[in-house]
Amino acid sequence: MSEQHRPTNAPFRMGRRQLLSGLASSGLILSGVHHAFGQVRVPVVGEAAPLPIAIPNFVAGTPSDGEVGLGVAQVITNNLKRSGLFAPIDQAAFIEKIANIDEHKLRELRAGTFFYATLFLVEGTGLALRQRWAEYVTIVSTSSLIPLEVYELVKHYSALKIAFLLINIAVVVYLIFELRRSRRRG
Repeated sequence: MSEQHRPTNAPFRMGRRQLLSGLASSGLILSGVHHAFGQVRVPVVGEAAPLPIAIPNFVAGTPSDGEVGLGVAQVITNNLKRSGLFAPIDQAAFIEKIANIDEHKLRELRAGTFFYATLFLVEGTGLALRQRWAEYVTIVSTSSLIPLEVYELVKHYSALKIAFLLINIAVVVYLIFELRRSRRRG
């Protein structure tokens, strides 16, 4: 067998991602996650103002179930008000009611949610299996948000939106750089 085609028995080499995720996991374990199931008592010293909270009526499956949704919302509202920790907001002050979403808009939301869930499932599976095509899908899915951010920026200008746009562009440039660099090595 020639020297070039001889299989190498190199020891396992850990990449940056594996190292970082291992360190993060170790940090969580060592930081006291074992206390997660304990009860915590928070002493309140002085006067605490009740926290405003919005409790909408629950949307029922059928019109005859509407009273059940209203009753559930009233029970929750009354319990929170009695606790003294919350101040439920009057429903007349709500900006938009949940029931005002028409069927067409709901269908669009469902389709968009299904599309992105499928995209992220395929992308995540491919990345977990270390497939090269998944890296391209990651770049496409990340860069697909840039036009939406530009539209939002033109619609309502703010420094925060500019910052998010620049961060998103920087992430896309970094992903492209890393993909090209790994292609040269591999």
